[in-house]
Amino acid sequence: AFILSLVVGILTCLLYARMIQIMPGRHIYAMAEYALGKVPGKIVSVFFTFYAFISLMLTMFSYSGFVHLTSLHQTDFFIIIFLYFAAILYLAKGGIKTMSKWCAALLFAWIVLTVVYTVIPMPKIDINHLLPIFNHTPRDILTSTMTLPILPDGQIVLALCIANHFSTC
Repeated sequence: AFILSLVVGILTCLLYARMIQIMPGRHIYAMAEYALGKVPGKIVSVFFTFYAFISLMLTMFSYSGFVHLTSLHQTDFFIIIFLYFAAILYLAKGGIKTMSKWCAALLFAWIVLTVVYTVIPMPKIDINHLLPIFNHTPRDILTSTMTLPILPDGQIVLALCIANHFSTC
């Protein structure tokens, strides 16, 4: 299911890339107005704006909750949220080039940490914990395939808000 959901996620990213290629220099709001017309495009833009705020809120609370529970027990929860929000404001004020530089640095750090945390426990891996394989019905696998990429695909589509800047980078 995880591998199939990666395929679905890649196909979704290719769809987004095609939208940017077909309508260069436009962000998601301009794309909605172009594709749907002025009034329906504005309605879709309002819903998309609400989705962006809800997604930002859920992401900030998830990350802040994780940091609060795992390492900063004594720190007030809202101070952690404020620090995340300050970082978001810094990146938004810095522009698309600042965001791309930070994303490249964090992607490199994420890859290094993933490799390190995968290699370190290798001697203790017991392959029997992965068994039984194919113990689920095809319906269960397809259901999991469609539910796994919902949040990442929804957050990737938020990148279409700044799609009008992609050609300048």
